[in-house]
Amino acid sequence: PSLSAPSLSGPELVKQQVLDAYRGMWTAYVEASNNGATAPASLTAYAADSALSTLNKGLTNNQARGVSTKGNPQMSPTMMSAAPPEAPTSAKILDCLDDTNWLLYKPDGQLADNVPGGRRKVTAQVDLRPQGWRVTLIGVQGVGTCA
Repeated sequence: PSLSAPSLSGPELVKQQVLDAYRGMWTAYVEASNNGATAPASLTAYAADSALSTLNKGLTNNQARGVSTKGNPQMSPTMMSAAPPEAPTSAKILDCLDDTNWLLYKPDGQLADNVPGGRRKVTAQVDLRPQGWRVTLIGVQGVGTCA
């Protein structure tokens, strides 16, 4: 017999899709940032509106400064709410992103600044669009803003 993952439905499916969009956004952003890229097409599969603009601006600023990231942040996102309850089209995520091992570097391999990484509170709004769930708003706070 073949083993298959249990199929998700209703609230659990929405939660999975929302968290997948959030994680996918970070994966696409980290890959672009580590490669010194700007405005990667892969980001539009997970982000839109203000969130997409914010992320693309960060990538463009890094490229203009001649810096890129190395490593990967650690995520631990939680879907805090979804509305409307009967058929959600919008959800809120709370994350404590740890970027201790995801820092900015100069082309010569030296750290770009003396800013250590750490645990940052991240809030995100994820909205259902015709193409699927997209992160539309993201707020990343300073190091030390979450336990």
